[in-house]
Amino acid sequence: MKRSNRCLRQSWSESTSGFHPFSSGLTLGRLPIGASAAEGRKQMRKRYAAAAAILLGIEVWIALAVHDRFVRPFLGDTLAVILVYLLLRAATRLSVPAAAIAAMAIAFLIELGQLVGLLHMLGLARNPLARVVLGTGFDPKDFLAYLAGGVAAAGMEAVRNRLSRTARPAASTAATAPVSDAVQNT
Repeated sequence: MKRSNRCLRQSWSESTSGFHPFSSGLTLGRLPIGASAAEGRKQMRKRYAAAAAILLGIEVWIALAVHDRFVRPFLGDTLAVILVYLLLRAATRLSVPAAAIAAMAIAFLIELGQLVGLLHMLGLARNPLARVVLGTGFDPKDFLAYLAGGVAAAGMEAVRNRLSRTARPAASTAATAPVSDAVQNT
């Protein structure tokens, strides 16, 4: 009877050791022992904000230096949705699916604003920042890029979550067995 209880305790300990819902991110880092869920959310929000800052730099580089028919129009729009997704995850408590859908919805609304001439309606047609953020011309192919961005953001989260689950080291059975059980078996 004692042996089966020990095995049960060991298997439960092994399955839960090292678990923390916010233990991963860009670096697949671990929180210190005793870290609260609020600290984990704060750490993840910082990681999302850092990733958004890096992606913003890439987007600015694409806007200023790349003038082709694929990277700037398609990849740039795809990355823009991922950027909005990262900002939403950094600033809100939206879930992965909700943030991905919200990021795509924002992009779709901006594209529809281009269709109806929103920049002209708002008197911002000559504002360079507004032209970059809101765009200047409607292209129905952009909807595919926005969809790709939303799917890529959610897919990256799924990969990150899978990697964080496999990166947790398993606890050794000797370390998880109570001393009294170890003494009884000798």
